Amino acid sequence: MTSPSLSLAICRIILVSIFATASCAIAQTAKPILSLPAIISKPRRYLVKTDLVLKKSATAAITILADDVTLDLGGSVISHTLPTGTDIEGISTTTDCATPYTSGTDAGNNK
Repeated sequence: MTSPSLSLAICRIILVSIFATASCAIAQTAKPILSLPAIISKPRRYLVKTDLVLKKSATAAITILADDVTLDLGGSVISHTLPTGTDIEGISTTTDCATPYTSGTDAGNNK
């Protein structure tokens, strides 16, 4: 028979393991962005899996309309093939919350 303190310790380990597993599953689940222009309107994590090129006129390659969005560029480059001087943003956000994005390049107006 196990002591109450040992049982409590085992329960804590199991709970920590469950929460850690759930956190890892959430952290690994990202909605891929496969083409441009892209509009993000729901809070979650998004991942650009490959270099993307905006080929048609838009105000931004990626527009973020929601709070609590993480945009992982996955080391990719976002660029466009529009005429020189075209006024376009690579990544635009309309929210007051800071939207982190990591590990990639927003080439902006560069071709």
